[in-house]
Amino acid sequence: MNKYDLILKKAEQETLALKHPYVGTEHLLLAILKSRSKLVEFLRKQGVTYKKFKNQLIKLIGQTDNNNDYTLYTPMLRCVLNDSLEYAKKNNQQVDEIILFNTIIESKEGIAVRILETMHIDLEKLKYQEIINYPYCTILNNKVMDEKLVGRDLELANIIQILLRKNKCNPLLIGKAGVGKTALVEELARRINKKEVPKELMDVKILRLDLASLVAGTKYRGEFEEKVTKLVNDVKNNKNIILFVDEIHTLVNAGGSEGAIGAGDIFKPFLARGEIRLIGATTLNEYHKFIEPDKALSRRMTSVILEEPSAKETLNILLKIKDVYEKYHCVKIDNDIVKLIVELTTKYLLNKANPDKSIELLDSLCSYVKFQNKLQVSIDDVYSLFNNKYYINFLGSNNPKLVDFLNKQKCLVSEDFNLLSNTLEKDYNHNLFININLNDYNTAYSLNNFLGNPNNVNQEYILQKFIDNPFGVLFIKNYNSESYLKDIINKIIKNRIIIDNFGNEINLSNVMIIVDKVDSYVSSIGFIKNESLNNMSSYFIKYNELELVK
Repeated sequence: MNKYDLILKKAEQETLALKHPYVGTEHLLLAILKSRSKLVEFLRKQGVTYKKFKNQLIKLIGQTDNNNDYTLYTPMLRCVLNDSLEYAKKNNQQVDEIILFNTIIESKEGIAVRILETMHIDLEKLKYQEIINYPYCTILNNKVMDEKLVGRDLELANIIQILLRKNKCNPLLIGKAGVGKTALVEELARRINKKEVPKELMDVKILRLDLASLVAGTKYRGEFEEKVTKLVNDVKNNKNIILFVDEIHTLVNAGGSEGAIGAGDIFKPFLARGEIRLIGATTLNEYHKFIEPDKALSRRMTSVILEEPSAKETLNILLKIKDVYEKYHCVKIDNDIVKLIVELTTKYLLNKANPDKSIELLDSLCSYVKFQNKLQVSIDDVYSLFNNKYYINFLGSNNPKLVDFLNKQKCLVSEDFNLLSNTLEKDYNHNLFININLNDYNTAYSLNNFLGNPNNVNQEYILQKFIDNPFGVLFIKNYNSESYLKDIINKIIKNRIIIDNFGNEINLSNVMIIVDKVDSYVSSIGFIKNESLNNMSSYFIKYNELELVK
């Protein structure tokens, strides 16, 4: 006899003992309370015991002296049983006392619920959820703060709809670092806590998988596979679990070694059959590099693209959350300051994404002002922090001519690099002064020193410095000479954006580019056949025609 039939048999026995003419939800609850389980221990702590409930039942309903020849179930009990069976079937589980009890509470009707209400029991606190204990995971539902995510309603709705599917119920969030992929999953956990999701997701727990701890300590072949398989089976047996894997591209080959299989291969069969639900997050470059080539894995996931919010959307986000930072740091931030923050990050921090870069600057600014024992954030504070943080000194009123020159996206022409170096040291971090001699790039292989060596990820290359800090000065010597680098330099001068050999987009809009000499025949440069694009003269200004510093 399975657990379901056993509980019903006990409920019928309770009915016979009380000599009631029917079997109702109250008798089912008595049968549950008479068993030994974690649920009964939980209910005891809430003040619900077999003895207390039975006494209250007799007080309200009473007993009879009549013996019944038939066992009849009330319509309410039949509804509870049908709902329990439907829930168990949908989640591939066996009906047990937890499912039956939670269904009684969720019905909010019947004699059992009425008796609990007369006992002054808070029904909202009675719904039971087994304690989840996965050593390599963090339960996001327990970690999220009571802060609402601003925007992303459309993307969140898309994620929820994917999770409700029968097949391909695994959302894959794709977007730049900093656009809010993890924050979106945290918002889903927050809404689950607040019951602001469809009923199928109300009891779900989102577990964030820590791949590093999963791999740690697996010295011998088979240990990693055993840990991953156990985790997947545990999640499979608990349909109220959704796994979240940040940087999911690391899952593809995690733990894989010669003669062993990776974590991604272990997950694929379970994802294909819909036995587990998984939310992944990665960047577009990593998706194309690791996920997309793995057709078996990419086919089992549904992409959700997260575009970087516009400056206007970012401003709206910061205006709605600034009071949180004001309260935390005990400082005052005017809306004009918030607007300036968004303008600076949008214009100058081009290698990072909003809203993360603007929120980071807002938080840093509050901390900066608090450190100075001030209560109000000023415009000077914004420029001062920005200049100090990125080792520049030309924003605000310090050097408006330099700012204006950078806005024009022009290159300086001067053969006196020493003079310019000394002049620009007042405004730029000298560690980001880079000298390039085009004559040194006389082979195709030499381009790796500039764009990176795809066969050696640890080898430093010139443009690498501008990935994390988008400010600096690029001195180009022998610009007029023909070299393998000449075409690339001209593309940088025109577009200010270049893709390195690792797929990173590097924006050089805020890098000062200086060349030593430009031929009068600039228009004859022939790396592009289109004559209108061929002419490079419009991209240069001679230094003696422009006084950056008096």
